Amino acid sequence: MNYQYIAGFFDGEGNICIKNRKGRQPQTVCTIVQKKSKVLYDIQKYLETGDIRSSVLMRKNGVSYLQMAHTDSVLKFLENIRPHLIVKLDECKNALKVISERDKRYRKASDGEITKIAKDREKGLSLSELATKYERDKSWLWKLFNGRTIHKI
Repeated sequence: MNYQYIAGFFDGEGNICIKNRKGRQPQTVCTIVQKKSKVLYDIQKYLETGDIRSSVLMRKNGVSYLQMAHTDSVLKFLENIRPHLIVKLDECKNALKVISERDKRYRKASDGEITKIAKDREKGLSLSELATKYERDKSWLWKLFNGRTIHKI
């Protein structure tokens, strides 16, 4: 198993979908469809070695599919297969562009940045003031201070 093989497989059986959701960041999803699920599990196992998260699911009609929806995983996946794509090269380039243009207010945070934000919050800064100072989305900050999961570097 290697990225050349996966790229060829993806060229024939893969799909890149960019979901534009009102009021939210666009989400890029990569899917590979195959009747025989074993090859999808083999691909999934290989991708895990590169810290690429995916799921293998089965439709009611017996067709299986491997799906990646986590932005970091999609990015790594597309960057690794891009040099080997032929049929879906333009779609891949477009998806990579969409991912690179995602709003930076939703980027992952380091422990150091979270500590600085927390100290400023303790000083009485409002979510609006923190959002401006740290170039963050207010809903992201609300999640940070209300115990929701925040992705860290």
